[in-house]
Amino acid sequence: MPRYARWMWVVGLWVVLIGGFVQVGCTPRCIPSASERCACPGGTDGAQVCQSDGTYAACQCGEGRDTEVSTEKNPIETTTPEESTVIDTKEPVADGAAEPTVGPEKTQGEQTLDGALEATPDATGSVEGIALFQRLAGLWTGMASRTPLGTFAMATMDFRDASPHVMFGRSDLDAENNLRFAFSIETHGGKDVLIYRNGGYFVGLLRDSRTELVSYDAAKSSWRFCAIGVGCSYIDATFTFPAADQMVLDVKVRGKDHMYWQAERKEQRTLPQPYPTDLTSQGTGDAPFPPMPSVKMRLTWSPPLAQDAFVWFVLSTTACGITLQCNPSRSIRVPAKAGATSAEIDLDQVHVGKYYMNAILDRNNNAATTFFPDSGDGIGQLDVVVDIKANQNNSASSTVFYNFP
Repeated sequence: MPRYARWMWVVGLWVVLIGGFVQVGCTPRCIPSASERCACPGGTDGAQVCQSDGTYAACQCGEGRDTEVSTEKNPIETTTPEESTVIDTKEPVADGAAEPTVGPEKTQGEQTLDGALEATPDATGSVEGIALFQRLAGLWTGMASRTPLGTFAMATMDFRDASPHVMFGRSDLDAENNLRFAFSIETHGGKDVLIYRNGGYFVGLLRDSRTELVSYDAAKSSWRFCAIGVGCSYIDATFTFPAADQMVLDVKVRGKDHMYWQAERKEQRTLPQPYPTDLTSQGTGDAPFPPMPSVKMRLTWSPPLAQDAFVWFVLSTTACGITLQCNPSRSIRVPAKAGATSAEIDLDQVHVGKYYMNAILDRNNNAATTFFPDSGDGIGQLDVVVDIKANQNNSASSTVFYNFP
């Protein structure tokens, strides 16, 4: 399969994982501020948010969902960073779940961050495990299995420095569905620790989970994160690097498999040295994502669409060329109504740097299953250069120049 086609595989996976680590399925008790998927009429998906009494609010479906649950329905249209949602450890967990352990959990024979088997500090400072920044930097792609919806052939995330203190990666399905990972140093329980933040939007509703490093095994290149305050019984995520350009992310939620991502680093990213710049804490769990630029992407065509369709925009750091061979860094799907002659989107939280934009007009609405343009689809001008800069109105546009017969 041409590498350019791989970006369409991303769609199926990240929709499952959009809301952070919240597991699919509804239970009578829940942790306040957590969100879960729920079924809507017609077989579509919705989302429900856990209330302060430990019960879920009504399922929010499509355009009729309650705007009070999340006032930011479209994350692409706002440039204001969102406040995070922190788990309240005083509330009960779901019925049937293992009783959470407050604070880090220890595993026999594993280096832990407190106690007799304390891990050796990183040479760069006193905060454990920050070598993870260097190990993660890059564009990662690979199969994700053991998800609530099965196995997905390809998932992609581009990890880079979003600020002198925060590493960030993001994948998008569309304007209301995305997945965001972030890594930084925060202060929890009176101690500065490495944080793995997982969140994003699902049908326009924000989800955000923070986990802290509870063990770091330098010899095995393994980093284990668990839910802050609630412990590993709720969220347990381990990053392991079998080789320099190989990574496994194994995530469990309430003791059940949630994702097993085996990824390969397709492109290296260079971080500032040292990174992070210093070991300054980024707060106690209420810090927003660092400000990042956005880019407005636009595709035009003629004649007008005979029926509703989708436009797919792709950003890559290398040119795809006439053979469409490249590794996408970001991609997103945009709906286009019948009669339309253009589509555009503001892609949010883009790393600074030079990109090549390519776009496909999916007239027959099957790209999510064929993973490549086919008969009737249009392709925009190849490799439109866009240099994303901070604090600027970045934009890129293209016109369909070829329609597949």
